[in-house]
Amino acid sequence: MSTRCFILEDQAPARRILENYLGKLAEFEVVGSAAAPSTAASILGSEPVDLLFLDLGLPQQDGFDFLLTLAKPPVVIVTTAYAARAVEGFTHGVADYLVKPFSFERFKTATERAVTALQARQHDTIVAIPTDRGHRELVATRNILSLTADGDYVAVRTTSQQLLTAGPLSQWASQLPCPPFQRIHRSHIINMDHLNSIDTRSVEVGGKTLPVSSTYSAELRTAVDRRNAGSQ
Repeated sequence: MSTRCFILEDQAPARRILENYLGKLAEFEVVGSAAAPSTAASILGSEPVDLLFLDLGLPQQDGFDFLLTLAKPPVVIVTTAYAARAVEGFTHGVADYLVKPFSFERFKTATERAVTALQARQHDTIVAIPTDRGHRELVATRNILSLTADGDYVAVRTTSQQLLTAGPLSQWASQLPCPPFQRIHRSHIINMDHLNSIDTRSVEVGGKTLPVSSTYSAELRTAVDRRNAGSQ
């Protein structure tokens, strides 16, 4: 199966170089390209894309700002003239950062790193969580313990840290797989894989006790019964 690639680059000569390089690699397929973020957003929202080649100096919007608008961003390789933003790139979880002009060999190395990142995603569902620090934190869903509404934000508790991201909680409820994620309260979603104990009014998840509301208690009990039946 080929890796489906999209190129977001406002300079036509640079787009042609990327298309030419990708044409030399049989396992990669260019499914589209665009000069403007608005055009790219429309296509990325409707077509499956594995790998995005992202320029930073774009019309309408900075490349990293555009990346933050994607609910489920593909693996990203940055292609830019701005060497000074490399550290910023890796805080956004990019697979590689290419500074123009770059050779085919350097490009090929970047695609190999992207394939490694794609393979890791295939073995685990990864979500990109926009944080209050202005970048996206890539988190494996299996490492998420719970999500809690906190005013206009959502606190995402993982096995290693807590992240604060924009709400509402209902948006995350629709994006996360169910199972294992289960809503237990208007303010709480839990990962059932980390459920330690349960009673009529509360659960313990990852060592923390959370309330269960009457609205969701029957649904939670049904989810627990299904998991128990499936494990027998």
